[in-house]
Amino acid sequence: MYNSSYNPGRQSMSKTRSDRKKRKQRKRRIILWLFTFFVFIVALAVLFLTCFFKIKVIKVSGVTRYSSEQIVENCGIKIDDNMLLVLQNNVKKTLSAKLPYIDDVKLIKKLDSSIEIRVTDAKAAYSIESGNNYYLLSEKLVVLETSTNPFENTVQLRGLEEQNYIVGSAVKISNTSLNETFSKLLSLIEENEIDIN
Repeated sequence: MYNSSYNPGRQSMSKTRSDRKKRKQRKRRIILWLFTFFVFIVALAVLFLTCFFKIKVIKVSGVTRYSSEQIVENCGIKIDDNMLLVLQNNVKKTLSAKLPYIDDVKLIKKLDSSIEIRVTDAKAAYSIESGNNYYLLSEKLVVLETSTNPFENTVQLRGLEEQNYIVGSAVKISNTSLNETFSKLLSLIEENEIDIN
């Protein structure tokens, strides 16, 4: 006897709808889980940046012509700044621009909420005459200071193109050949530990 209530096509469509509904529900659960996880990570990051790793002490070490007070005042680091956000390159750029005799900076971050600024001074090595002024340069060709009188005990560089020499900035050598020659010379001086003064 034929069963009129049995319809394979209808059952197949019903099963397809049920599968689609389950897939949608699973998708919503995954999106909700990802959103919850993202909110948790953001909240954790905010907590770390606002409550933990705050700087309480700033120390200065190394042999330098500047006082510890000058370095702390000009380094851009403040008490209660977050230690994780303080970047060594940024501190080095800030200090070098304001205190040109600073050649290198290393930051040492400690678990006792202190940060140490280890400073190395630049060595005066060269001088340039431009117009009525003389410019004193470090071994890395950074302008250290300017004067109307010649600087003694330095190697005077000649043949460089005229430019604005700014204290705290490096001298630019646009001539490729001259730049390569000078770079090799500097490397030889450094490798052989030659005191050019």
